[in-house]
Amino acid sequence: MVEKEKERGFSEEPLERLLNSRAMAKTLGFLLLYHTYDYSKTEIAREAGLDWKNLCTNIWPILEKYGLVKHTRTIGRAKMYQANMENPIMQALKKLQIEIAAYDNQKTLEKKEITITVQT
Repeated sequence: MVEKEKERGFSEEPLERLLNSRAMAKTLGFLLLYHTYDYSKTEIAREAGLDWKNLCTNIWPILEKYGLVKHTRTIGRAKMYQANMENPIMQALKKLQIEIAAYDNQKTLEKKEITITVQT
């Protein structure tokens, strides 16, 4: 079954094609968190903790392929970009980001309640 899928070009799961690395997750996380601001590729790489070359050769082509970023303006030679929040994939990722944060917060609160209960 897997071999037939590979032959037909289905070797990767859709999420694997998009979220293929930790670097992609860090880039998307940064873009989603600060989606109202625009940044140059250099700033995005620095703020996401990535090497500029890695961003430009491995991450950026995927972001552009799926329309996840948009060019907003040019300052001198620097092109500025921001998350394309009109894109349904980015909207879904933002919702997922919020859901994960809410889940983590709830689990943290539950742990604190247990700790407080045990101490009293």
